[in-house]
Amino acid sequence: MSTKTYQALEGELTVRPSPTVSRSGGSNAVAIVGGYDADNASSDVTAGEATEITDPVSAEDTFGDSEIARAAAVVSSNGVGELYGIPVAETETTESFSGSQTLSLSNSPVFDPELHPDHDVTVTDTATATDLTVNVVHGETTPTPSEEDTANLNPDLGEIETDSSSDYDVTYTYGDYQSAIETAGDLGVRYLNVLTENAGIKATVSTVLADIANDFDFKRAVVGATPEIGASDIGNYSPDETGWRIVEVAPSRATGADGPVRTQSAIAGMLASQPLGPDGSILFDNISGISGLRTSYRASTAKSFEGVTSVTRSGTVAQAVTTSTSNQFKNIYATEIVDEVALRLFSVARDYAGGPQDIGDLQTLLRGVCVTASSGSPPLLG
Repeated sequence: MSTKTYQALEGELTVRPSPTVSRSGGSNAVAIVGGYDADNASSDVTAGEATEITDPVSAEDTFGDSEIARAAAVVSSNGVGELYGIPVAETETTESFSGSQTLSLSNSPVFDPELHPDHDVTVTDTATATDLTVNVVHGETTPTPSEEDTANLNPDLGEIETDSSSDYDVTYTYGDYQSAIETAGDLGVRYLNVLTENAGIKATVSTVLADIANDFDFKRAVVGATPEIGASDIGNYSPDETGWRIVEVAPSRATGADGPVRTQSAIAGMLASQPLGPDGSILFDNISGISGLRTSYRASTAKSFEGVTSVTRSGTVAQAVTTSTSNQFKNIYATEIVDEVALRLFSVARDYAGGPQDIGDLQTLLRGVCVTASSGSPPLLG
């Protein structure tokens, strides 16, 4: 990247590539938002509140056998030393259905039993007093099972398909992600690792990040793409949220040292531990803390995603991009540099204006400075 110089206020602002630039926007910490084992968690842990994870390897002692505990170990193994866990408030409920084969639950996503071993989903045929075998499936539709006394659960959609029409009771657990995401957004962290593949939760993350960015509090969130996207379906896949503050990762499911995890945790750790500048790109780096990926992509296949940060079957990062549809805001390392330039310009503008001022006035001033400095458009990286 070439050196750029801009006339700003009463002096010059020079932006040049350097792997040793210190960040002015908080620490390199990661906030993990996800499910926990409430019955076996430490008494100090409260749903919706942040708990510092001082020993990621033994996070199970704090959060129980849960996805937060497993994610903490993966994030840490990719270079992050400062971690926070924010468990979502969970609710267990039972819903009844009469004369049905397709069961649409009132709450989604459902805690996936594969990732939340403490939260089983039970489907009982009340007409015969039979507990059905529950299989977890993923995708835009939920297939009908071919075997008797079987139910297919799509946890992301909150849908269940049974093998025949009858009366059913379904007991499941779901979470309140809103307050946990808001708590994570208020922390002095660099990245939010929101453990989800659900479109609605991603929309909440996007809204929260946009809101705090209005106060010049710049963060990004890492989320998962839809699980089990086949190689032939990559060209038809689009991220649920498009924007330069969202990083969506595929394949989304993997295996860590202690069980099933989301691949995004490795990416979150890598991104948060990187320096500012071109040397901060994770492209072609290898993720750590993952022993296997549930879906495997060849390098050439993984690069076919649009707006998705993808990992090859060997654990190499094939693409390192945000979900933005604008080319200048796709490369993650480049957007971090843009954020840093904006933060430093904001600091200069605030001091130039004579101390703390109304945030809206300072935004207007900063925007004017950028427009003047770049002859009509804000400075971008080229």
